Amino acid sequence: MTSGVATVCAVIVTMLASIAQIMLKAGIGAATRGESLNPAVISAMARVIFTPMVLAALVLYGIAAVVWIAILAKLPLSTAYPILGLTFVFVPLLSALLLREPISAAQLGGALLIVIGVALVNGRLFV
Repeated sequence: MTSGVATVCAVIVTMLASIAQIMLKAGIGAATRGESLNPAVISAMARVIFTPMVLAALVLYGIAAVVWIAILAKLPLSTAYPILGLTFVFVPLLSALLLREPISAAQLGGALLIVIGVALVNGRLFV
């Protein structure tokens, strides 16, 4: 794997993690039906964890972790890890699109700054 391919894979891992976050949110919402979740009640936690959407999200995280290990074998951690900051871009955008959550101008501005920061850390990736 070249460093360019590793960088693209790192962005893909970030997307997978972001999608998994959306799946977790949707799965928790479906499992609790809007009720608050009492972490002290093991049965409530089990009900959430074993919801198909939450299980799928956890599998997606597992896949992302395996790919991340391959990425770390190729890229320096100081280069690869900042790419994970893109989750702060992808999650608000996906939650606005898929979960109909509001997104503010401040969030969009912050997302733009993160993209610029990742581009600076990784050289020519986005510029």
